[in-house]
Amino acid sequence: PRAARRRLARVALSSSSAGAAAAARGEKGGARWTPDEEALLKQLIDEVGAKGNWRVVADRLGSGRSPGAVEQHWQIMTGGRKGSSATRLAEAAGADERDADGALKR
Repeated sequence: PRAARRRLARVALSSSSAGAAAAARGEKGGARWTPDEEALLKQLIDEVGAKGNWRVVADRLGSGRSPGAVEQHWQIMTGGRKGSSATRLAEAAGADERDADGALKR
């Protein structure tokens, strides 16, 4: 049992998630969202809904992001939550490029 736990711990440490990769590079938070991920997130929200279905959405997104990270990013995309200062600066640079839902066009 102890050896099995150690093997599982090594596997968990060696798996590359967005957050683990960012942490290894010394960055705060996870990897940046790609335009493709954001488009798929919007599509999944249209299909599944945004009320308490974050685990389903995160699983179907398939990027390894946690349900909480998916929910938080959706809130940022829809204006319900402020992003990081880097996100706000990027949005300010292209502020006039928003679609009908208020999400940034890429």
